[in-house]
Amino acid sequence: MLERWKIRVSLNILLDALFSFPIENQVRFLRPLWLVGLYFAGIFLWGKFFSWGTAPVDFFDWAYINIPRIDFIQDALRNGLLPLHMADTAALHDISDRFFTLPDVITTPQMLLLLFTTIQNYIFFDILFHYSIGFLGLLWFRRKYNLSLAVFSALFFLFNFNGYILTHYSVGHFTWSAYFLFPLFFALMICFANGEQGWRWVSSVSFLLFYMVLAGSQHHFVWLLIYMGIFALVLWRRSKWIWIAIASAGLLSAVRLLPPVLQLADYHKKAIFNAVYGYPSLAHLLYSMSFIQLPTESPIKYFSLNLYSENYWDFNIYIGILGTGFLLYFGVYRWLQGSGLRFRPFILPTFVLLALAIDSTYWLVRLTDIPLFASERATMRIAGVPLVWLLLMAAIAFQQWWDARKPGVDQKTIYFITFGLMLIDLWSNLKVWRPVEIKPYFEPVVLNIAGNSVVNHIDLPYTNTLLIGLGLTLTTALFLFYSSWREVRKESL
Repeated sequence: MLERWKIRVSLNILLDALFSFPIENQVRFLRPLWLVGLYFAGIFLWGKFFSWGTAPVDFFDWAYINIPRIDFIQDALRNGLLPLHMADTAALHDISDRFFTLPDVITTPQMLLLLFTTIQNYIFFDILFHYSIGFLGLLWFRRKYNLSLAVFSALFFLFNFNGYILTHYSVGHFTWSAYFLFPLFFALMICFANGEQGWRWVSSVSFLLFYMVLAGSQHHFVWLLIYMGIFALVLWRRSKWIWIAIASAGLLSAVRLLPPVLQLADYHKKAIFNAVYGYPSLAHLLYSMSFIQLPTESPIKYFSLNLYSENYWDFNIYIGILGTGFLLYFGVYRWLQGSGLRFRPFILPTFVLLALAIDSTYWLVRLTDIPLFASERATMRIAGVPLVWLLLMAAIAFQQWWDARKPGVDQKTIYFITFGLMLIDLWSNLKVWRPVEIKPYFEPVVLNIAGNSVVNHIDLPYTNTLLIGLGLTLTTALFLFYSSWREVRKESL
């Protein structure tokens, strides 16, 4: 009898520890075991999604764009050449043979792995690398807002395995890795809203955005600049530091953002700057969040305008019925109801970006006539930014709501049942959109990666522009390091 009582008490403490950040300390083994298990569960799911590095990459944007570009970098590295001019201009949208005049090519440091490994292995490693950074970003929010293991788990799966990130990766949008950096970006914005400012904060934001540019995530870079611009208007008394961060991020990224200026006329000829389209309505966005659609189903069937020629991967933002309810009630209603001073500055930028993802409202941004902003075409993709923020807010608001009520065993059981059903929804969408499943619906592509993709030649305007951009990048980096060092030194005196 006594033994049964002890077991029951232990199980109750264990259950309480799953729902209470402070009680976790009483069960020392639980926190590391649960978090490590969660991290490896994520690796398993990404491994399953990409067939453990053997997923097909000979279709759609994998084959037409990113595999030839990665092969080009691999050829340059293995032959000891600078990656300047590319033989396959089709992979550069036939804009030019100048590799760096495309703002979304990938030039991250981890590409050095291509010296030793295959392209598919590199792709799988890169995805897991950015997934790991995203996990660290989520952990910051867990620690900052005392998210319990149970609530953190829901946030973890909704963030990592929603339709938005899965379907973009599935069809070959390998430049979507910046998505995993969104929690770190929001963490820095929260720090600023809470009073942090100065050169260390500017440097952190600038290098984070610079890395996004190196990762080929030019679109994400643009969206976050817009977010910061609106954020500055809200916190206008301290906006100086935000504008400095925006300028610093641009100057730091000069080595990658300056060369595309050489081809602006070609971009206009290609009509890259013309069409703009997002979700036809907010209802269509909510539909995409709530219901699984198969890769074979074109959005023309659901978004009945001939303007929408993209297939469903650009519209998929699936988190399931339960995930959608969680986001709407806790991420929108409960957040706005109790936002207080600490989250109020995020309301306007979040919902402005959400509005820019609807219909053709992005034309308002294009009126600035800034080429970097004018390059956005499929503006429904912008919804990824408010999606991540609202998921973070939903987790924080739910934890506060839960702690205030101190639910019993029955309510905790209901939570786990609901959580399990949500996982089934996410798993179903993951299975449908695996590359190995969707490849048959695309035209087959014969990849020509024979190792002859680097065709460098004399091109003074191009090389001079690259050198000027590199000079600006290095100068800005040195300035930021020096300013941050002075700031730390001053504080220590």
